[in-house]
Amino acid sequence: MPTEVRLGISVEGQTEAYFAKYVLARYLKNYNIILADPLILGGNVNIPRIENILYLMSSNYDYVTTLYDFYGFEGKNDSETKDSLCQRIRSGLLKDCPNVIPYIQMYEFEALLFSDLNILCKYMDDDPVIVEKYVELFKENLNGQNPEKVNNSILTAPSKRIHSIFKRYKKSIYGYTIAQEIGINKIREMCPNFNNWLENLIKLAQEENPS
Repeated sequence: MPTEVRLGISVEGQTEAYFAKYVLARYLKNYNIILADPLILGGNVNIPRIENILYLMSSNYDYVTTLYDFYGFEGKNDSETKDSLCQRIRSGLLKDCPNVIPYIQMYEFEALLFSDLNILCKYMDDDPVIVEKYVELFKENLNGQNPEKVNNSILTAPSKRIHSIFKRYKKSIYGYTIAQEIGINKIREMCPNFNNWLENLIKLAQEENPS
């Protein structure tokens, strides 16, 4: 019988928690990775607080990972990137907690919802003509880039772009629902950073169960 990998996860908010519990966990189970119920950070996302939480979690699981928005970080330098923030987290924990694999979503969770514009936009209106209009508008927003690059200021972040059209949008209700319909495979195809994260997680199970 394949060895199961127990994976803990710390997330930023309720939306990420729903996504992890109801979408990501089901996907990872196919690879013998059992994702625990997420621990919600609940705002005030900063390196010292994260390190403390991950340190406490690390002894309870085979591995621990994270799902935070880049926008949510407090105290980051203007020149700091997602990768450098992840490196800061790992560097602070590497000696005592080598089983921590931090991940930060660029630029926020809603970027993943741009992986399939037809699914995203059908939640915005019942009229197919209007839905197609929104699809074309978001295609212009993407300008041929992958969804994780949908950003040019905090005022035009992915969630702000969605909310500018879809006034009823509440991320805790629609966020994981739309992501679930899009599916992890499509998100992996469209979002390279997210895909790399999942590849690293899947390798954990493969290392435990070499062929």
